[in-house]
Amino acid sequence: MRLGLKHDDADAKEKLKAAKKRGKDAMRAATFLRAQDLMDAALKLVPVRTGALRDSRYVKRSWPVKAAFAMRYASPVHERHVEHGAGQRKFLEIPLLRMTGEGVSSLARYFQTAWDNQWTLRNAPHRHPLRPGAAMRKGRSGRPRGAAK
Repeated sequence: MRLGLKHDDADAKEKLKAAKKRGKDAMRAATFLRAQDLMDAALKLVPVRTGALRDSRYVKRSWPVKAAFAMRYASPVHERHVEHGAGQRKFLEIPLLRMTGEGVSSLARYFQTAWDNQWTLRNAPHRHPLRPGAAMRKGRSGRPRGAAK
């Protein structure tokens, strides 16, 4: 059985087109919010010596959404078996696997919230820097503030 719209029902077609766009926008906003949850969890696990790696985090408002740490050494720190004073390795992978285990229920809640508030990727609330290095404010010495001398 195939359902369709009659060609003369332009109003219904426009409403369906608008609902499709709104649904796509809401899903992108929900994904952006969920990526921020990932960064919140990763911040609790990221190794800290000077704080530069932790402060280099960002969630990019683009499609697909990108959540990462901007420092070049983020990947080696993430992968290597090195004793870290505070934090641990696999600081992004562990929270991501936990989130994956939770299923889609939280994403569905975010989708519903984004739909109800008519959020898009552009106007969804954010808690993290939106571009690489945005949190890195350098002092006169050229080192990030709070970095060890």
